[in-house]
Amino acid sequence: TKSFHGSTAGAVSTTFTFGRKGYGPTMPGVFAFPTPYCYRCSAGLEYPDCDFACLRFGEETIKASTTGSLAAFIAEPILSAGGIIVPPEDYFVEVKRLCDELGMLLILDEAQTGYGRLGKMFGCEIFNIVPEIMATSKSLGAGVPVAATTTTEAIARDIEAKGFVHITSHLSDPLPSAVALASVRAVQEEHLPERAAKMGEYLNRSLTELSEEFKLIGEVRGKGLLIGVELVKDRITKEPAEDEGTRLVDLCMDKGLIIGIVRGMGMSSVLRIAPPLVVTIEEIDKAVEIIRSSLRQL
Repeated sequence: TKSFHGSTAGAVSTTFTFGRKGYGPTMPGVFAFPTPYCYRCSAGLEYPDCDFACLRFGEETIKASTTGSLAAFIAEPILSAGGIIVPPEDYFVEVKRLCDELGMLLILDEAQTGYGRLGKMFGCEIFNIVPEIMATSKSLGAGVPVAATTTTEAIARDIEAKGFVHITSHLSDPLPSAVALASVRAVQEEHLPERAAKMGEYLNRSLTELSEEFKLIGEVRGKGLLIGVELVKDRITKEPAEDEGTRLVDLCMDKGLIIGIVRGMGMSSVLRIAPPLVVTIEEIDKAVEIIRSSLRQL
């Protein structure tokens, strides 16, 4: 329910963070599973005693609401636009089991998590699963617009035999393709996944120490160099600190630090911190100090 897979007509049908009101209907046959948002469990439960109630609820919904002819389960390894929501480590193992049981393909959207950001080449490695289809972009082109869809040989042959055609003006364009290959080589040769894991651990620890100083920080979470800092007015009620988050981002900007924030539209107030994979310890220290000084000004 906090997914983001795009804003074009088909993709927005599977996007539930925003863009659901004011027009429609969206593409039929799409159902949303409750988000595995342990910090704000919609059922008021705690992991692991919850037994993945969010997944069980979604399972019951599709069993009751469909004919059973199911295509796929689409998910982000970490829900970035939804607020850097990190599922429990064995969540996707259960998702894959459910997909196999119900005859669904598992599609992972690794636009924001692929090519080293989480400390592994792909997010699926973090969660010990192999999807049937993987979508990648963003980091693949290092700033150049390029995307790729990766699937199994069996699926590729099947859709070809069925006459599936997808054509765009820049399909297999040599320029972005060359950039993508160079980007992948750089990630591998410079060992950027390993670097992201090391730098991410340092960043996470630094931000966690910051949370001990400022009660406005409700939770620090993430993997590798994709970190979320959830801001709350009160750690007991967990009321989102939207106004404080807005001011904090502006104060950081004034000091030279750009931070994204997820807020409004029913979302919580979460800082999205995703530095370059080549970030240094000195740069992390400087960024954390800017956040600290800005928090003191609130």
